[in-house]
Amino acid sequence: IAATFAATGPASVLLAQSSCSAFTSIRGTRRSSTSSYCAFIREPSPPPLGKRRQRRDRGICVGAASTTTLASRDESSSPSHLYGLVHDNIHSRQVSHKPHIKRVLCVSDIHTDYEDNLNWAQNVQSDGDALLIVAGDVSHDETVIRETLKILQSKFGAVTYTPGNHDLWIDADREGAGGLKYGITDSVQKLANLLLLCDDIGIETGPMRIGSNDKGLWVVPLLSWHHQSFDTEPDIDPDAWGGIPSVERLVADYRRARWPSPLSPRDDSVARFVDELNDYILGDPSLFGQDDAPVMTFSHFLPRIELTPEKRYLTYPTLSKAVGSDYVERRLRLLGSSLHVFGHTHFGWDMELDGVRYVQASLAYPKEWQFRAGSLSVGTMSEEHDFQPVCVWDEDDTKEGADGSGFPAVLGGYWSDRYYHVDRNPDITDALPPWNANRFKKLSGRVEQYVRHNSTRFSKF
Repeated sequence: IAATFAATGPASVLLAQSSCSAFTSIRGTRRSSTSSYCAFIREPSPPPLGKRRQRRDRGICVGAASTTTLASRDESSSPSHLYGLVHDNIHSRQVSHKPHIKRVLCVSDIHTDYEDNLNWAQNVQSDGDALLIVAGDVSHDETVIRETLKILQSKFGAVTYTPGNHDLWIDADREGAGGLKYGITDSVQKLANLLLLCDDIGIETGPMRIGSNDKGLWVVPLLSWHHQSFDTEPDIDPDAWGGIPSVERLVADYRRARWPSPLSPRDDSVARFVDELNDYILGDPSLFGQDDAPVMTFSHFLPRIELTPEKRYLTYPTLSKAVGSDYVERRLRLLGSSLHVFGHTHFGWDMELDGVRYVQASLAYPKEWQFRAGSLSVGTMSEEHDFQPVCVWDEDDTKEGADGSGFPAVLGGYWSDRYYHVDRNPDITDALPPWNANRFKKLSGRVEQYVRHNSTRFSKF
């Protein structure tokens, strides 16, 4: 299903710049897509982010000692007995100080169940001065997650991780595949188990302060889950096009993730519950953010609907109902984030919206790189650069393209660049592009004349 997010057009229409030939890099045959929405950014490139912006409300932070939390602002919070399941097994995180870290690299959706992807982890370029962000979706199997994270830990100065949807799957009918072989019967238990796993092998899951005192950075992981109300844009007109399946039918999360009552993936309760765990797990807020260093946050799911193409461009338009969480956007804004890393949709992305920069660098599935490499490529996550994790901060701000903030110049990304040039228009509900028109039943609808844009923003990537 994840691959369907990225399959937003045939190579001949959408990915003309990519030959998508068999890769001869360390990864073998690989990947696919990129997506982005910039809602008419007018600058030629994202403006300098500089130091961290002042928080809008100093009282709203993550941490057990917070006097004002996001959870307390909801009219109804999740059942206390579910919090106890996590609290009894997981300690509140303290700030981890890593002054030796000089840069931050990111990757998501590494899916090391696939041999090519596991080979990528084993052969990725080492960097003892770098923190690697792994923004979810390693595997549904805890054994594979442990093995993968330990491999990456041996390659980098530090690794920080937040679980994705695949990581929280419970498979009753697949012995050894999910959490049942560990005695885990639901996804809340599995989340707690993954955090314990990370504690056991030294993977960071709490707030970090990296770099020197005068040129440092805060890095904060955010737990998240998707909810259907995140999709606030109009659906494809059912009188125009028929045969479009529901999101529950398409997305395996509704079958392979299990949530204890009264949580339900068909409303906001799971997304709210998982987000509220951040108030506890991320630690004492009095220890976090006491200087003027910028903040970088990361999650698996999208914080904003604009970070995916309009639904008519997705292989299955209803997938936009299972990609993101409003709670992530709300939290990263309250934390004063300057740059947010996300994953899940398997699109290469680099876009600024309302003063925050959003980046996705997905390894994705091997086959995706064969037919939609152009929409997956972003920065060094490309065939040209042997699919290396993307640098999103470097203490050395004298490098080419640096603006003095430590954040990189424009990284690329087909769809995010498109929305710099072309206004995003989700209100077109009667038309589908050529690559989707033959997938569904045409009623009164029409075929959109898709025109590929010409990029003028970047040339390096």
